[in-house]
Amino acid sequence: MTNNKLPKEQEIFNEDTISALNEVDEMRKHPEQYPSYTSVDTMIDTLLKEDTSK
Repeated sequence: MTNNKLPKEQEIFNEDTISALNEVDEMRKHPEQYPSYTSVDTMIDTLLKEDTSK
């Protein structure tokens, strides 16, 4: 019988993962503070413009 569970040491999230999960929680609580997109092309264009403006 195969156990599909992760070993205990892989169940613990690192700091980056915890930070990302907290960020998603914040975005879900306050969606009005974050951009949303109806098109992937628009999202990518916006992100690329932001990246080159730095």
